[in-house]
This record gives sequence, structure tokens and C-alpha cells, in this order.
Amino acid sequence: VDSERAYLVDGIGDELHFNVQVEGVNAFAWSLNIVESLDFGDYCVDDLVTRLPDLKVPENPSAFRTRVELRSLEEIVSACDLAYCLDWAVVEASLRNTELPGPIYGFVITERRRALEWILGTEDWDEVPMDT
Repeated sequence: VDSERAYLVDGIGDELHFNVQVEGVNAFAWSLNIVESLDFGDYCVDDLVTRLPDLKVPENPSAFRTRVELRSLEEIVSACDLAYCLDWAVVEASLRNTELPGPIYGFVITERRRALEWILGTEDWDEVPMDT
């Protein structure tokens, strides 16, 4: 994507936009059983990057594939449904100017939901529908 290329090569763009996407990567890691749980009330694990392949080191992709196992469709759909409901609650609280009960971080929910919707859908990453 041009915006990502501009950010990585020239440092042009919104750093926060790309920083929060780690939560989507966390949802991908969860869907592959790299991360044990997907707690929507907390940030991703601190060592997430160490659990993923180092793109600077040549590795046969099949080695990575043998270390991961996709969770069941039911688990992914259930997590996506929960993410949708939590995202709806965040939007609703914002519209009504009310506080959310408990530790809920909007960007964590949104980015994880985007990743789960992408897994289950057919849209390109930037076209994943995020309406509530």
C-alpha cells in the first residue's frame, strides 16, 4: 500500500495509525495459536514480535507453517462477534458521551476486529467494513 511504503521509506504519515495495527497482528497471532488468549480488555503481549518470524532472516515459510495451527472457524467467528459487540459498545458510549464499564481500549478492539473480519471476509485490508 502506498501509504505504508511512504511511512516506511520516507517517514511520511501518521505514526499512530501504524502503531495501533500491532493489535491486529495480535489477533492474527491468536488465530494461528501463537498467542494463547485474545483478551479484549488488555494490550497485546509484550513479546509478540519474538513469536513471529524475523523478516530480516531468510526462513523457509513452510517451517513457520509447521509451527502454527489455525484455530477453528467457530472460535474465530465467536471472537469476531465479541469484537463487533465491544466495538458497538465503544461507538455507542462515544455517541451518548458515557463511560465504558471496565478497561476497554477502543483501538485494541477496532484493530483486532478488523483483523478477524479480514480473516473471515474477502475484502482487501483497507476495505474491511467496520460499520456497527
